Amino acid sequence: MRGVSLLDLESMRRIGSEIFKQIILRSLLALVLISGFSIIGFAQGEESEELPQVIVPEQAMEQVVRRVLVWSFKPRNKATVIYLAEQRIKQSWLPKIKNIEFRLMSANEIEEKTLEVYFFTEPELLGKKYGIGFVFGDPACEYLGDYWHFRISEEKVRLWHYGGTRRRCVSSS
Repeated sequence: MRGVSLLDLESMRRIGSEIFKQIILRSLLALVLISGFSIIGFAQGEESEELPQVIVPEQAMEQVVRRVLVWSFKPRNKATVIYLAEQRIKQSWLPKIKNIEFRLMSANEIEEKTLEVYFFTEPELLGKKYGIGFVFGDPACEYLGDYWHFRISEEKVRLWHYGGTRRRCVSSS
């Protein structure tokens, strides 16, 4: 090798070795940070499932249930039975719709008969508004349906369709 002394080659190797060590250390640090944030995020996700239940005033919940059911079920020509999980719903809240009978089912009845039913998900407080799903499926596992937002004022409930919602069962296999 012309023009390059052995001393220059040795210093290049040493510099290359130092750069390599820095790259490895930075990569390791980035991996540790990412893992740490992932663990923190996972732990926060676990805590969020243990948050206290959101309480919606009964008058507001009655309006939400009645209006969502009227929006979801139109009058029919033939008599139809719609099975609803009785969780968070009272019989007196159910609207009268031509040829539709809403039948409230207890959790035991649903489990015994392995029925898929319509039900309202747990309400969520999202800042100054609430969110709730009206879905069809198995309350203990998988469901698919509509998601609603609502805001409560002194005199009325402002309710709007927000989109869809779903939950899938996660098998342990």
